[in-house]
Amino acid sequence: MIKVDNDVYVDVRKFDQWKLGSYLPFAYADAVHYLGKPNLVLGQEHRVSWRLTETQKDGTIIYAEVQDDGLNDKVQDTINFNIICHCDRSFEIVSEFIGLQIKGGKMPLTRDLKPPIEEQERHELTSDNTDENN
Repeated sequence: MIKVDNDVYVDVRKFDQWKLGSYLPFAYADAVHYLGKPNLVLGQEHRVSWRLTETQKDGTIIYAEVQDDGLNDKVQDTINFNIICHCDRSFEIVSEFIGLQIKGGKMPLTRDLKPPIEEQERHELTSDNTDENN
């Protein structure tokens, strides 16, 4: 079972590969909507974080941390979050946790940040990257 567990302490020194695994293109309001109240972080590049955990059948705990990107003056203006992972499964638990909520009917509060696929394909087909000398 995947859960948000902001109270869990993780000694990141024990993971050889604790690194940026991916990005979560979410507005801050949606991150709070799906992940709950964040941890406030002081003295680091990011200001808020959520820690997700999943306990495997053998007792191993998989961790993932979602952090703001630290690029905006106000954390509420963040539209891209970092997913910090120690293994491939770390990234997957974030996706699964949010995906299960969406499947259960919990829709985003803000509009999707990505254009529809049809619009992306249309843009690629009408690109002006032609070389007249060929």
